Amino acid sequence: MEVYLDSFIKAIEKRVDKNEIIGNLILRNPNTELLNEYSIPKSICLFYDVVNSIEISFPRKIVIMPPQRMILVDKRYLCFSIINETKKICFDTFQLNNDNEWNIVCLENNFLITKSFKSYITNKFWAWIDRGRHIWEEENYNL
Repeated sequence: MEVYLDSFIKAIEKRVDKNEIIGNLILRNPNTELLNEYSIPKSICLFYDVVNSIEISFPRKIVIMPPQRMILVDKRYLCFSIINETKKICFDTFQLNNDNEWNIVCLENNFLITKSFKSYITNKFWAWIDRGRHIWEEENYNL
């Protein structure tokens, strides 16, 4: 298992144990053949080889869906995550980026959230949960 993925899983488990977050982490999905319909970037395959789904309800809602609940929109956007029950986060499957990954975008405004799945789970995921950052839109900084 990749070190960042192991750290990510341990961080969720530790926070659940300490009641810092309320949620479920479901490991090892024996049914990943749905992902085989696509030419999936390696980082996504590695994740779903270990994790089936994640649902956090507190302090902020976020879901990373199991493969069988993913939805393909416009034959391009593969929705894999939902934030606060309204923001659909998708892989843009149109093409691989320079890092051989799919860009991750918000479906409603096509805002580029990040260019890697690793960044989504190690950075953006926690930015929403810990700080409530609206990762699906441009941030305005008042200096």
